[in-house]
Amino acid sequence: MDTTNPSTSVIGVRLSEVHVFDKMQWMMERAHNVFKLGHESILKHLEEPEKLQQDLPNFLGYCSSWAGGVLVHHDTEETLLFPFLSPRMNMTGEVGQHKVMHDHLDGILAYVNDPAITQTFNSEILRDKMTVLRDPLFQHLDGELDHIRRENIESNFSPQEIEDMIHKLDQYAQAHANPWTELPFMISHIAPPIPWQLSRVALVCEQCHAADLFTAL
Repeated sequence: MDTTNPSTSVIGVRLSEVHVFDKMQWMMERAHNVFKLGHESILKHLEEPEKLQQDLPNFLGYCSSWAGGVLVHHDTEETLLFPFLSPRMNMTGEVGQHKVMHDHLDGILAYVNDPAITQTFNSEILRDKMTVLRDPLFQHLDGELDHIRRENIESNFSPQEIEDMIHKLDQYAQAHANPWTELPFMISHIAPPIPWQLSRVALVCEQCHAADLFTAL
């Protein structure tokens, strides 16, 4: 798989149009594309450190949302998906890759969330951290997609097992995703059509008064 550019194979395709044994890979590909786009966006902005200083708090918030989103994604996999897949498809390689990446991601989060960062920020430091992470992250994202390709899923699971797991993943995401950081981050990067979960939340937000927003979500 190409590790340079996010895939375009999911653009314009709805989950309901995807074969059941392709759904796991389809959902994963959308998330992985978001993480690739976010990584490339951060590096692109780091090329102009003078401009960053004009809006540094928002940029740092973007970086934090990106790194936190990857960690939450991995937490979902390790909590639900890998225990489901591993008895029939060994996922120990992916778990080991997570540990390597988490060391880098934790370092990025510690840096951008430092209380003194607006005074001490150095674009070169963050660029180095992001650059070191790129290859292991992108290779992991692509390798994981290849591992859960249709032939591997179809030969190990029934259609109902896959549908049940997708439902559990949806429920977990709705219960654990942060509506103030992860939700807008995903919406701003994901290819259309928008997933039903996000469109439903967006509709609720639009119809609610600001004071009722948190309760509605």
